[in-house]
Amino acid sequence: MGSTKQAPYGIIPAVTSGTVRLRTRLQTSDPQTIIMTKKAITDRFRVTKHGKILRRPMGLSHSLANKRGKAIREKRLKTSLASTDARKIAKKYL
Repeated sequence: MGSTKQAPYGIIPAVTSGTVRLRTRLQTSDPQTIIMTKKAITDRFRVTKHGKILRRPMGLSHSLANKRGKAIREKRLKTSLASTDARKIAKKYL
């Protein structure tokens, strides 16, 4: 039979043209080893279907009376992380 390659421990992001694609299933030598994701990171970031990492824009926690309505509406939308930051977050925490 053909030999199968073992994936290393931890999640390795595959970066393609500024987006991060995460490998979801990892083959480990120990079947009882579970690779856990940091829960605080799952609250702050979201990975899209194509592998982009989205974050919440800053500036919506307080002092909203001093901000324009258009600025508040624009900040409701999620923004994507820069590719360098996305690589760091995916490699370390996801």
